[in-house]
Amino acid sequence: MIFTNDKDPIRKNLEVIINLRNTSTHFVIKEMDSIYLPFMQANVLNYSQKLFDFFARDITEKINNSFLTLVINNEEISEENILSRYGDNKFFKYNKLKRETNSLINDTVSDKLAIVVDLNVRIVKDKDKAKMTFRIAKDGEEPARIITKVKDPNLTHNFTQKRVIELVTENLKRRNIEIKLKQYDLNLIVDKFNLKSDEKYYYRHEITGRWGCSQQLIDFVTDLLYKEPNILDEIKLELKEKKKKKA
Repeated sequence: MIFTNDKDPIRKNLEVIINLRNTSTHFVIKEMDSIYLPFMQANVLNYSQKLFDFFARDITEKINNSFLTLVINNEEISEENILSRYGDNKFFKYNKLKRETNSLINDTVSDKLAIVVDLNVRIVKDKDKAKMTFRIAKDGEEPARIITKVKDPNLTHNFTQKRVIELVTENLKRRNIEIKLKQYDLNLIVDKFNLKSDEKYYYRHEITGRWGCSQQLIDFVTDLLYKEPNILDEIKLELKEKKKKKA
């Protein structure tokens, strides 16, 4: 398959990764993980979809969707540390590569090009708004709290509702179910099952007010429409009956 459209985000994604392959012999440092992770993550999902489009092979029959998520253990490192650790040559190449990829992501906003993971931590006084808690001990030793799970909504809820609709439609197509799912339809399901109240499916970003959707939401809606293909008609009828009673 040849992607002739040079504006196609899938083609751009491949170009970035091919460039990495071509330069990896001469220039690879572990800090590049954070630069390439968004492109690698998008590439894995693009591959999954194209495998189905070209060969009707559904990789999720063998590998659960959750295992298609890439994770790195990336330490925060300053430019000064990179310079002192690797020298001028690799430092300037690293910075040039970082600028170019950031510019590409900003110019082409598409999760087929790159899926950006951004973890932000801030201290809040209201305990109810906190995802994890800590307190300061006078002696500096006790008490301590062990954090067993840190939740990053940018990683766990990195889909827009538009992308959810696209992926659910693709998932159903793989099961030989053709459906034209619309935003209104998704909203009906979300309201019916009160999904926005469950962080397993939705997360509302406090700063932007934007709702992020999870892979679990995609799986829930896919399974629901697969097992109950008439569910949307039933919900619409139920709403119609409620309006009649109110009138």
